Amino acid sequence: MPAPAHRAAPSIRPPGPADAPALRDLVEQLGHRATTEAVVRRLAVPAGTGTDPVLVAGGDRVLGLIAAHWTPMRFAEAPIARITTLAVDESARGLGAGRRLAGAIAALAR
Repeated sequence: MPAPAHRAAPSIRPPGPADAPALRDLVEQLGHRATTEAVVRRLAVPAGTGTDPVLVAGGDRVLGLIAAHWTPMRFAEAPIARITTLAVDESARGLGAGRRLAGAIAALAR
């Protein structure tokens, strides 16, 4: 599938329930089976912890997804951020969505 013609930098934002079908598709592109309902449930679980951020790239259409986890380290003063999921839609690769998502998580981790 060809990449979209526009090359505007994708916006980065937290996902909402309406994004669940697109997120399910991204998770399936990673080789995991998921239902839209399961994605909605999983998005709701860590939302209040502050240690498990999830962000999406895109405007009207979700182009990518990143999830991270802040992990306390026994001998470090501050937790570290670990990316637990990073997926960019096959049709949107090369548009910078993954780079922007990783940069947004890095900024949150500082």
